[in-house]
Amino acid sequence: MAKIFPVRRFLIYLPVFLLILVACTQIIIASYSTLGAWSGGGFGMFSTTDIGSNRHLHIFAITPNVRRELILNTRHKKIVDKLLVFPSDNAIENFVEKLKDIFYIPETGPVKLEIQVWKKSFNPDTLKPKSSIINSLEIPFRE
Repeated sequence: MAKIFPVRRFLIYLPVFLLILVACTQIIIASYSTLGAWSGGGFGMFSTTDIGSNRHLHIFAITPNVRRELILNTRHKKIVDKLLVFPSDNAIENFVEKLKDIFYIPETGPVKLEIQVWKKSFNPDTLKPKSSIINSLEIPFRE
């Protein structure tokens, strides 16, 4: 019987260790941050309804006397969907940078933008939907 060398044995089990590492990392990130369980590897995706289609975004332009909700066109769906997957503070800030290119804001325009990402969950007994906020960030739009 041929003897398996340690390097070869390591290479045989390497895919298993990598899969376990990816699974554990994704579960930890999804549990302790804003990443949905369906994303980043998808381990745990059948344990929750927290998927991109059950998340929604609200954008508010804030001036000293007015708070108005902005509506994005459907052509911006790609950047919105990207934000909904993992709405971290950094992702929201990058999203606002892209918004600056999308909108023409006159000199008297908003002083701040507030970005809110919400998720829909369901009561296990009644299946009644309920929305809760995942992340919210106010970002100065004009210095």
